[in-house]
Parts: sequence; structure tokens; C-alpha cells
Amino acid sequence: MHFTTEFRQILLYTSVFVLKRCLSNEKYNNFLTLHVAITILCSPFLITFHLEYAKKLIQHFLTTFKSYYIYSGILIGLYSKLQEE
Repeated sequence: MHFTTEFRQILLYTSVFVLKRCLSNEKYNNFLTLHVAITILCSPFLITFHLEYAKKLIQHFLTTFKSYYIYSGILIGLYSKLQEE
């Protein structure tokens, strides 16, 4: 449970500020796509009205993620796994 709580804290809150200084604008915008999608999916209120939008954001994230990171050996496996689901 500790890891998931930490990961949620990073994904939903901390990373928005930290990654702004670390990533190019294109990669940061790609991350924000994931951030918004996960924010919607974590909220019982938002998911009621915006589930389809969250799905589109995740599709967009995966497509752009591929173009930015596919040549990184570590991330090829992650991308493949996400595409399957």
C-alpha cells in the first residue's frame, strides 16, 4: 500500500511541479495528458462525466509517448504492456 500511495502522490501532485523544470515542453505536455487522465479516473465525480475524455487522453498519451521514448530500451517493454491493455 505504501508504494501505491507514494506513486499517487507523485503522479497527481508532486510531478506537475518537478517535471516542469526537467522535461522539454513537448514531453511535459505529454506527461500532463497522463496526469489529467489519471486525475479524472481517480475522482468519482469527474469519472461520471469525463470517462470517455480520459480514455482519449490515455490513447493520446500512449501515441505520443511512443514517439518520444520508444528508443529507450527500458521503456519499450512498458509501452508494449500498456498497449496490450
